[in-house]
Amino acid sequence: GPGGRGGREVAVRPAARVLIAFADVATIAAVIALWQSDSSRTASYLSRPSDIASAMKVWLTNSALLGYIPVTLEEAALGMAIALAAATVLAALLASSSYAAGVFEPFMALGNAVPRIALAPLFLLVFGTELKSKVIFVATAVVFIPFYSIFRALTTVDIDILNNARCLGAKKFWIIRDVYIPAVMSSVVASLRVTVAFSLLT
Repeated sequence: GPGGRGGREVAVRPAARVLIAFADVATIAAVIALWQSDSSRTASYLSRPSDIASAMKVWLTNSALLGYIPVTLEEAALGMAIALAAATVLAALLASSSYAAGVFEPFMALGNAVPRIALAPLFLLVFGTELKSKVIFVATAVVFIPFYSIFRALTTVDIDILNNARCLGAKKFWIIRDVYIPAVMSSVVASLRVTVAFSLLT
């Protein structure tokens, strides 16, 4: 039937869509109202929406704080770019050799388990407070996110697709271009959302 493979699209009437949108807005409003009604004791560690709005107003009108936004974006962008490049190289090297993967994967898991925020003072001591220090810290903090995504994509490529490409005479470069890169791209795009968020937070 219409709607694609193996399933049937459920038609939603315009009136039902309006009702769903109203229910969504009402739910959000109820949550905000309940949150705002927290006691003063609770608000000491869980700020009310009004307190958050006041803080945001101060941030958006403070020229000194606004001046840090371009610097933060630059550090996050450079760190994320280095992390993506390093993750791609590491994932490709480990995926190309089961021996290398067996040797280094436990160390990668160990590095991923270390709380990166706790290493911030160490980076400041070793690299100083310059841009380089912050970029390296961001790259180190987020490199494991794209690494595991790319590594999993490379090691789960369908063997039948690879065999078919080789039977058709595809050389190594063509296999990388037409098989591996398309298989990896979706994983890279999916991991970018988390990588960008962590790059800005760190």
